[in-house]
Amino acid sequence: MDFLSEYESKELLKRYNINCTPIFLCSNEDEAVNKAKELGFPVVMKVVSKSIIHKSDAGGVLLNLNSEEEVRQAFRKLIALEGAYAVTVQQMAEKGIEVMVGVSENEQFGKFILFGMGGIFAEVLEDYSLRLIPLTREDAEEMIRETKGYRILKGYRNFKADIENLTELLLRVSEMVERENIAEMDLNPVFAYEDGYMVVDARIRIGRERRELRETNTNLIREILNAKSIAVVGASSNPLKVGYSVIKSLSANKKLRIYPINPKLNEIDGLRVYKSIAEIPEDLDLVVIAVPSEKVLQVVEEAAEKTKGIFIISSGFREAEIEYGAEMQNRLKEVAEKNGIRIFGPNSFGMINVGWMNASFTPMFNEMKAGKVALVSQSGGICHYIMHNFRDVGFSYIIHLGNRCDVDFPDIIRFLNEDERTEIITLYIEGLDYSRELVTEIKRCSKPVIAMKAGKSKKADKVSKSHTGSLAGDYRLYVSSLHQAGALVVENPTQLIDVARIIEMTGFRGGGIAIATIQAGLGFIALDEIETNGGIVAELEENTVRGLKEILPPITMRENPLDLSFSGLNTDLLKESLNLLQNDSNVGAIMFLYAVSPPSWIIPVEVFIDVFKDMKKPVIVVYSSTDEDYNHFKSRIEALNIPVFSSIERASKALAVVSRWLADGRANGSIEKSSAEKK
Repeated sequence: MDFLSEYESKELLKRYNINCTPIFLCSNEDEAVNKAKELGFPVVMKVVSKSIIHKSDAGGVLLNLNSEEEVRQAFRKLIALEGAYAVTVQQMAEKGIEVMVGVSENEQFGKFILFGMGGIFAEVLEDYSLRLIPLTREDAEEMIRETKGYRILKGYRNFKADIENLTELLLRVSEMVERENIAEMDLNPVFAYEDGYMVVDARIRIGRERRELRETNTNLIREILNAKSIAVVGASSNPLKVGYSVIKSLSANKKLRIYPINPKLNEIDGLRVYKSIAEIPEDLDLVVIAVPSEKVLQVVEEAAEKTKGIFIISSGFREAEIEYGAEMQNRLKEVAEKNGIRIFGPNSFGMINVGWMNASFTPMFNEMKAGKVALVSQSGGICHYIMHNFRDVGFSYIIHLGNRCDVDFPDIIRFLNEDERTEIITLYIEGLDYSRELVTEIKRCSKPVIAMKAGKSKKADKVSKSHTGSLAGDYRLYVSSLHQAGALVVENPTQLIDVARIIEMTGFRGGGIAIATIQAGLGFIALDEIETNGGIVAELEENTVRGLKEILPPITMRENPLDLSFSGLNTDLLKESLNLLQNDSNVGAIMFLYAVSPPSWIIPVEVFIDVFKDMKKPVIVVYSSTDEDYNHFKSRIEALNIPVFSSIERASKALAVVSRWLADGRANGSIEKSSAEKK
């Protein structure tokens, strides 16, 4: 449908009690003059034309008309413009602080709303915030607070905008968009006053309905990820081939029934090889496919007769620059829907149910520690990076979705939310086809969801399209939407797992961070990193400060950060000081930093165990030493569910992100276990 005229747009806005400048539609000079007198001079006149979208650029807006004669001249000029069939006469709005409200529709996310400062603030300085529709009051309030111009709105040079009414404006626009199926809307400018607001110009376009994601059968996903009988199509006896690596990975679990398929072989590492899927004597839980792309569709159609789950490792589909790649991938999706099966991939290295099944071409994943963190990634490389760098973290599942021809992020989140082994869900996202559905599933999820979105730079955005075969979309819209859904958004893969470790190990539930050290410099760096990254630093209660001053000498720094100096070498003083911090109601977690300084400043690990073992609030430790000593210390202390870091920056940034997330009130996860319960 075409854009509504400004008159039609404002009439629609008025039905939702949205304040607009009074406007009249006039078809002749006399009518325009009469309406101008009724409104009172000065007035504004604008052209009404279906062929003119941007009226100002076409000379279709005339301001400050102060007499009958000026109105008549304006009417003649405007009605002569291309496609003009009428003219509007409007009241001149009193100047206020200029803001704007916009609505648009994204292919992946659907409808979203923008709030920003008007004029150059939005276009040049990019001072705006985004949220998906529908909005909650909390969403609307956050949108206004996020803009840099909020400082002006909340009070500047004896002017204070009516924030409450601006919040109501956003909520009413959200309601109107949903009810009227609006695809685009520009309310620009909107003048914000000390008492209310006024929409000066409006443009609206009606949209179309969106497609929906296939409904998820979590029981079927569970059966696939816990498969007992697995066929590998494209199995090979060549150690350099993917088909051999998959067999090697699966063979680590002797309880699995593995069926290699290759018409040219009889045996692989003692396993009988079958000529085709039809030869296998039982129905299968999973079929893994590692054959050239041109053969995949035929194999999938054959496998659909024997299994409900298929994992396609083969590449050469939507991610590839070949003419038939996207078409082949669409046909795979059609086969899945027609036969009631679920397909993972294509273009994936595999999936791992840690401790049970490694259905990937990387046998090294069998060495991963079983635990409570699930990793769902759009990149196989990120899965391998995390495997190499986080061997000590316990994972429940590592799932590489690849091109997502069928199974997508929303499907897996719904499954993991019901999975008893998983407590925390981590996501690495490049681009999506069902972004709105992802947001919906994160909102429904009762477990913490930590997400990283790649494609922040324009170049990375372009590369992610060629890598995954899907649009990465607008980074700011992704991040705003994930935050709105309740996800904890991080900036890099290392932070993705660092944050998961803090939440999973400590049960941190919010509150300020107290920093303690025996070397002041470490505390200052931690303080800077936490505050710079938006973390909440605890303001210690008077009783806490008084208590610290009573037990520690003046040479120490007895606030936050707390620098114990040489007093930290005294076990009793160390324990008493940390107890004062943990008994402070403003303190939600304690960060302790220590750089080993031999031979005089050495605190044995047994002392830390004695000090930390009875702590009732979460503790995060930064420990700097030789590799051998650090690894020994880390293994002993982390047995107490206390995460240990070697980097001040990493620990501080991760802790800041968690504390900010909890302070925002968006935490949708079940993180109610205290540190004591964890222990």
